[in-house]
Amino acid sequence: MKYLGAKTLFNLIFLICMLILLFTWPQLSWKWMENSTAEVLFMIGIFSSLVSSMVYHFWSFSQPSRYRYGMGYNKEIPPGDIELFSVKKLKLVAGAHSDERKIDLPRFIQRLMLLMSFLFLGVLTTNNRGLQLLINFPELLEPSPAQFCQDEEEPEEEDPSKIGCELILKAWEMGYVKDLGTCAPDEEKELQAVCKKREKDEPWLHYSYRRFIELMEKFELQTQGDFFAREEAKLRMQIDSIDKLVKIKQFELKNEPRAAHHLWTNLPWPQGWFGYLESALGGGNDCLQEWTRINPVLPLEADDSSGVAKTFDHSFGHVLFNSTHRESVGYCREYTIHWDSDSTACQQLAENPEKFLKNEGVWGEVRLVLDRFILSDDLANLKDNLNALIPKDPKKEEERKRLAKIRLIRAKKRKKYKSSRSVAKKSPQSAISFQCLIVNDKSENVVVDKFTIDSQKFEAQTFYYPGSQSQTSVNDRFHAQPLMQLGQLMSPGFEYGSWMSYARPDLDSAGDTIRSRLEQKGPFMLTRLEHLRNADIILQHDWMRQRDDLLEIYPWYLHLHRFVDRFREHYLSQRRRL
Repeated sequence: MKYLGAKTLFNLIFLICMLILLFTWPQLSWKWMENSTAEVLFMIGIFSSLVSSMVYHFWSFSQPSRYRYGMGYNKEIPPGDIELFSVKKLKLVAGAHSDERKIDLPRFIQRLMLLMSFLFLGVLTTNNRGLQLLINFPELLEPSPAQFCQDEEEPEEEDPSKIGCELILKAWEMGYVKDLGTCAPDEEKELQAVCKKREKDEPWLHYSYRRFIELMEKFELQTQGDFFAREEAKLRMQIDSIDKLVKIKQFELKNEPRAAHHLWTNLPWPQGWFGYLESALGGGNDCLQEWTRINPVLPLEADDSSGVAKTFDHSFGHVLFNSTHRESVGYCREYTIHWDSDSTACQQLAENPEKFLKNEGVWGEVRLVLDRFILSDDLANLKDNLNALIPKDPKKEEERKRLAKIRLIRAKKRKKYKSSRSVAKKSPQSAISFQCLIVNDKSENVVVDKFTIDSQKFEAQTFYYPGSQSQTSVNDRFHAQPLMQLGQLMSPGFEYGSWMSYARPDLDSAGDTIRSRLEQKGPFMLTRLEHLRNADIILQHDWMRQRDDLLEIYPWYLHLHRFVDRFREHYLSQRRRL
């Protein structure tokens, strides 16, 4: 019989379980280690050291185990041992500790095993977000100001158009005036939302009683009439759609892609053969690090054969994902550029979509997003049908209409752009798109190929650009042509001209004037830099693209940010994530 002590056996099983979880846990990878902060790694080390020392001390691992477990094949059970189970001639027995046999590993090995086990446990259970939640836990116990009704805003300054309206209001009350005109009260001030949260001076018991009454009123409303018939209908609808509900949860838990946007181009790999090799090995998708806070300036070497591809790659990440602008248009790993592709890629896609996408290795991703789109559409209809069975409270409906009216009035007053994510067309092309960028010796042209995937209509747009339009000068530090071409390629119908820019209206004729003033010598040289505000480097002023001194102080926040914001605004009106 071969024996092991209870403590050693526990140590081995615990360590083996942690190793299995460590190698099978889907979220763990080298990227996890790279993205983990120093605080998280320090916390894992402290946790493993303290907990392993506590377990070693309080379980008395320094002392031999009181019980032992043994296994033997075709062996007789020693006196005093108990047979736990047997499989044919293989037996597992347990018994009390005997000084005759050494049943435990050395102390330092057991201590090291405990340390490694809890180190792996810390890696499995601790991440950046978890540590931040742990740090902020005391704040969660404090009542949030959002749980209370806020004080009314201080009265705004009197509107000049309302001065002298007291007499008009008095005459209107007496019936001498039928129309108040500009003295009429603002509609927004008349529509005030009723706050049902706890007042700052309201006793807790009174607030609890008020919420209890609201709950009982809601319960009474829900149970009135044909309550059981409605609940039975809702349950049947949910049971009929149980497979769809389970599938959408699987999509969320597995973090499946919510969009699939693919761009094919005959331009070579920007990184040369190394980029091709990295992609073939499954890497090269570090867009979160590569396309964050991109510098607008991109110098090129004179002998760089992939300079055009580098400008397009740089512009692609800049206009879509650069975090120095407004919110990015999506998750960058859902966007893929297929370099060094055939010039007829989109035609092949339209002829046989499934075969082409399988050859490109992206059929599974496109299929998942399409299934998710169809599924989300079905579940949206299910939600509407379920809501139709819920009785409506007249008071809440009236309050909802009042609040909607307030939001509409405020939106009109502020004239702010409404997020296009909510107004994008609900079609599979909003989450799945195909484009081709082909550089050739022919004239500029746009070809649209239409096809279907699983009865869903799609379009593949091919943009042909002459080689002369894509040439880049090695002396340029900023490349505007790829920005304009990508704007038309990624968002059909996008336009950007002097009427949208912050530059001077007479941009063409003012170019020489601005250049001459900047090159003048004399005092107050810094004051002449104000003329850069009038020069939009994207539309004109090619001479600035070769001057490092001007590009260092150029007001990118005015012109480049303006272009990117306009593009993203237009792009989000057509594309969205599921």
